Amino acid sequence: KWKKRNRFKEHWSPTYAALQAQLLAMIKLQRYLGVLPLPPHWKRWSSSLDRTLGVHKVIAEWERVVSTLRFQGGIPPEVWGTGLTPSEWRSQDTTNLNALQLAAISNFKLVRSCLHARKRKEYSSRISSYSAAREDKLRAGTMHIGFQCLLNEFTDDTDLQYYDFGDP
Repeated sequence: KWKKRNRFKEHWSPTYAALQAQLLAMIKLQRYLGVLPLPPHWKRWSSSLDRTLGVHKVIAEWERVVSTLRFQGGIPPEVWGTGLTPSEWRSQDTTNLNALQLAAISNFKLVRSCLHARKRKEYSSRISSYSAAREDKLRAGTMHIGFQCLLNEFTDDTDLQYYDFGDP
């Protein structure tokens, strides 16, 4: 007998998708504001007008993604209640670059901590040096060692006597 897939399970929930859209918006804001490195074809927002128009565009994309989702029993409070709301983002003072950067960083951390399975990933990065190196490289924006960790090409200096292989 085949089980019917539940769309509202862990990673398939609309709440998770809404939080991911917010997380992607925060990453995009950080890139354009100069916190994270930009891809080669992107242009950094240099003037206050660029920042105002850019913030409106990124936030509108986030709102568009959330509006396409169907929530069971109405929109849950954590969708718009995690971090700054779209209207609060639009009312930010774009002449103060440092305040915008700080808001983007703090909102990113807050939204990332609300996503499913995040605590488990943080726990695994404390245990494994490979996971910790990969997470550090993800945060820094340099992925070469992250890919090396995934391909088991990253040499770890941990002695074998410290690994627990379980009982035979």
